[in-house]
This record gives sequence, structure tokens and C-alpha cells, in this order.
Amino acid sequence: MKPFLIQEALSADNPVSASFFITLLALVGASIFNFIQISLVPERRKNAMLIAAIITTTASVGAYIRMNLWLSSMNNPDQFWYFDWFITVPLIVIEFFLLLKPLGARPGMMMRLVFYALWMLVWGFLGETYLSENTILAGSISSLGMGMILYEILVRGRRIMELLSPDALFRRGYLALCWFLIIGWSIYPIIYMSNPGNLLDGWITTDTKIISYNLADILNKGGLSLFIYWIAVNSDGTELKLDIIRHG
Repeated sequence: MKPFLIQEALSADNPVSASFFITLLALVGASIFNFIQISLVPERRKNAMLIAAIITTTASVGAYIRMNLWLSSMNNPDQFWYFDWFITVPLIVIEFFLLLKPLGARPGMMMRLVFYALWMLVWGFLGETYLSENTILAGSISSLGMGMILYEILVRGRRIMELLSPDALFRRGYLALCWFLIIGWSIYPIIYMSNPGNLLDGWITTDTKIISYNLADILNKGGLSLFIYWIAVNSDGTELKLDIIRHG
């Protein structure tokens, strides 16, 4: 791996390298912001901000490694995105549990979310590597994990929130975060389906695929952390009072 050179990353005729560099800057900036906010947000939200900081830091390290691999070989570092996602995606779904925990969400919800996230990632990874000849089947199995995640956060999570949280700002923030995740994550299956032998084979070039993944990382890691921060500073703490009463 050759040393990272800024002039190469920002080359006018290499938008892929530039997208890596922009992604790296955005995620490093988000990580600094998140770590600073840990000590400033209400106590009940510190864990959520800490997880957000770990997500953006891990993603920024992954972006740096992938950028160097690209500059070294100009080959698509497909598998290296999964090494990042195997850490960051379970942490992302844990964020939803942490938001609902003061309202009575059980640890079982967190375990289910992590399991579904790993299921989705494992089958997606296999569909792009060892099972590439059956990429449609692997992708279909992977999508079951995404569907169950959405069920947990939108159906079960919304039920908990609407029954136990009188905080209107928190309810709006949580639902907005759910839809933000749905829109952000919809990028990945579209790109996955552009792989050889899949439904959109040939529709997306390798360069477009990499740039899209980079932009998705900014949106789904950096953007999500800003949503968590907004919820942390704008919810009025009613759910904390309920938690204190419940555990008395």
C-alpha cells in the first residue's frame, strides 16, 4: 500500500479518489463532533452519542484504508466495505435500542437487531464473493434481515414509543430517524443488484458504484449521528422519568 497523497486523491480526472477523500474528511469531522458532544448531551443519551462516535470513527478508518487501496491498484475494494459494515451496521441498529431503552425496551430487542444485521451482512457478503453465481438468491436471503430490522424499529419500536413516550419531539425524531435509515439503506440493494449476474447487471459502472458507496457512508454514518444528537438535545426527558418510576 503506497502512502496517501492528497494531490492524487483530489485529482480532477479521478472523481473516485476525490469521493474517498471527501468521505474521509466528513467522517473524521463527524467523529470529532460526536466525541465532543458526549460530555455535553444529557446523561440518558451519552451512550447513544458514544456509539455514534464509534460508528463514524470506524467508518473513517475504513474509508482511509479503502482510499489507499484504490490509489494503489485502482481496483474496486468491494470486500473491504463489508469489513467496515460488520462493525458499524450492528452498532447502528443498537442505536435504536438505546433510544427506546428508557421506555422499557428489553435487551432481547437489541440481540434480535444485531442478529438480523449480521444475517443481512453475511448473506450480502457471500452474494458478492463465494456465492456470486447465486447472487440473486443470496441477496434475497440477505433482504430478509433488512426486513426484520425494519419490523423491529418501525412496528415494535413504534408501539413501545407511542404507548410510553408522551414526548412529541422524541416521537417525531425517532420516526424521522427510522425513515432516514430506510432511505439511506435503500442505496445498498440497488448497488448490489448491479453486480454481474444480478437484476441490474451493467446498469451501474464500477466508478459510480464506489462513489455511491462513499456518499452512502457519509449519509448513513455522519447523517445518522446528527439525528442522534438532535434527539439527544431536544427530547424533554419524560422517558427518563418513566424509567425512574419503573425501576423505583
